[in-house]
Amino acid sequence: MGNKIGSNIEISFFDISLWFGNNKIPDCYSTSIENVKALLSERNKSFKISNTVLSSFLSIYSSPEKGNEETYKLIKNYELNKLGAFGTLFMEKNFFIEPLEFGKWIEKMYTGGFRLFRLMPQTQKYPYDPDLFSQFYEVLNFYCFPVIISIDEMNMSNENYKNWTGIIEITDSYENIPIIIDGGLKANPEIDNYLFSILNNTDNVFIEIHNLASPELLENLVKCGGSKRLVYGSCFPYFDTQTSTSFLKESSLKIKDKLNISSGNIKKIFDEIAI
Repeated sequence: MGNKIGSNIEISFFDISLWFGNNKIPDCYSTSIENVKALLSERNKSFKISNTVLSSFLSIYSSPEKGNEETYKLIKNYELNKLGAFGTLFMEKNFFIEPLEFGKWIEKMYTGGFRLFRLMPQTQKYPYDPDLFSQFYEVLNFYCFPVIISIDEMNMSNENYKNWTGIIEITDSYENIPIIIDGGLKANPEIDNYLFSILNNTDNVFIEIHNLASPELLENLVKCGGSKRLVYGSCFPYFDTQTSTSFLKESSLKIKDKLNISSGNIKKIFDEIAI
């Protein structure tokens, strides 16, 4: 078995980033709702992915409301529930009008199987700084509800400049929110030094590893922040799951570090959600 390490230790994965539905750009990156169950079953068999957090393309290409509803219906399915499926929430427009309802909504959606809140300020055009988004951060902070943001969503007016300072400001103001940064859609983003600085200057930021193409970078991040600050996500279907799982399994990290990254850290984050 490819996942076996030694004689009795097996690495299983908790994937926090799988996209489903119709991706309009480009069409080849689509996974129909009808195929999600078979896909999760096959990934469990082939890569030992025992849990998956699902994100709907509808949240991007139609509306967050429709995407959240589609995901809600999907993860309530008994057979998908047995396959360890959870959901990712996207910010809905009506909460900017009625922010006081946001906390009740988070509670409801957690009960429905949602475990991540994805910030998409560039794509969906809303502020995410600690002042203008404060009413929502306060709720997420109260519940210790994890947030994920792609570096592609952190662009400032110059698209090559990422707002790393903004992330630091959020972590300083809301220390109970686990903030997960994923590396976006570039095959090998040139952000090494920023990642080291983020880990050194925060306690509640985690790095998702789907496109850390360099074994040396992975090992240096562990040296810098420890393996408990890294989490696994496949970013499927944009990236190859065989590559990302093998990258971790075949690295020179200690077994305990691989287990932390593959599933242990995110399980702890989800277990500490205070709902």
